[in-house]
Amino acid sequence: MKRMGLLIGLSMTFLMLGACRIAQAGGGAPATAEIAPGTKITMQNWHQYAAYMPDGMQALFEGKYYWKLPADVELVVGPTVNHPLPLSYRQATERYASQVKLVTTPDGGLMIRDYVAGMPFPNPEEPHKGWKILANLWYRYFPHLVSTGSSSYETLCREDRFSNLSCITEFAVYRQLKHLADAGTTSTAENDDAAGPTFTEFWMVETPEDQKYTSGLTMYYDSRPQDDYLFTPKLRRAIRINAGARCSESSGSDFMEDDWRNGFSGDIWKFQAQFLARKPMLALINYGVQAGNLSQQNYYFPVLWPRPNWATWELRDTNVIDIRPLPAYAGGYCYGRRVMYADANSQVPLWEDLYDPQMRLWKVFRVGTRAREVPGAGIQDSSASRVTQLWNLKSGHMSFLSTITPAGADFALNEQVPKQYDDVKRYSGLSGLNEIMR
Repeated sequence: MKRMGLLIGLSMTFLMLGACRIAQAGGGAPATAEIAPGTKITMQNWHQYAAYMPDGMQALFEGKYYWKLPADVELVVGPTVNHPLPLSYRQATERYASQVKLVTTPDGGLMIRDYVAGMPFPNPEEPHKGWKILANLWYRYFPHLVSTGSSSYETLCREDRFSNLSCITEFAVYRQLKHLADAGTTSTAENDDAAGPTFTEFWMVETPEDQKYTSGLTMYYDSRPQDDYLFTPKLRRAIRINAGARCSESSGSDFMEDDWRNGFSGDIWKFQAQFLARKPMLALINYGVQAGNLSQQNYYFPVLWPRPNWATWELRDTNVIDIRPLPAYAGGYCYGRRVMYADANSQVPLWEDLYDPQMRLWKVFRVGTRAREVPGAGIQDSSASRVTQLWNLKSGHMSFLSTITPAGADFALNEQVPKQYDDVKRYSGLSGLNEIMR
């Protein structure tokens, strides 16, 4: 889900383990939900429910920035629906979590050792509780193979302060190569290549025509910086992207490179994370394919806030962590802090408030993960599907990303992926990137 250096050009209208000895991630008792299903939150009463909102959501209600919610906005609260993590992932947690170790890096960061699969820290406690929650998020359950299918694509749009909306569509393939926990896959210390990538993301622009075939590949590792490559049609070859591009805008959007991978794609050993709270928070996670239709019927324009016809909010048990770069990496880094609200059951990021280096609120990020059926795993919050908004409070721009098409098609997962895309060499290696247009 990385996008390197493109210009937008097309305008267009966990823990629930069967073994009781492993508890929910986050430690302690789950937060208590206190908003009755059926409650409607409006401009007139939102202050009553502010304690269940991230700071960024409160800022949108307050209306003190360019982006604000309309006077007739309505959030309908429904029941909280949790889904158990896949049995295979829970079994891997039970089998391997006790052997995971924390080590200190030369620059003062943290890194895990002897991790195989499952949740590395099912009962995160101090010391380093916040970082352990971040590691759980990094190694959360994810389908081992994800792709756009014959009728689906990924859409990335940007809206300026004049309400002009420009979009690109992309083909994508995401693959987990190590730490596999899906049923029918294996991941053991013996067959994991310690030097090889753990996860890869491939994408290629389909529209507009003048950007077609522009592609990228990101390769993530356990203990070394990720590799980012960009293929440009003019050069007809892939080039490696400098690590300094972490703070460049992606595809002309308001997302930075470290905002991808469904909410955070920075190398976690370069960051410190402080645990702030465990609390119930309003979030959207159980919703349908209507969200992919970017219309007045489904969204409040121009802020593109979800309307209640498809968006039923619920109180999610949430771990709040404050993520900041280590001093060795802070110089020139785009964000001073990233306050992340992560689901305590599935570990997915639900919402993020992003601050500039002067610690001023800069961007408000509804990550927008979508619960859906994953073959062999049941309904999962971390399904690769999402419809997300990021509001840039400084520039008055906002960005919208959807894996659901207006017609309702979504990513193919695991066994659903067309056979031609189940190709490790083609979509998970640099040699495949250089085969484009040949």
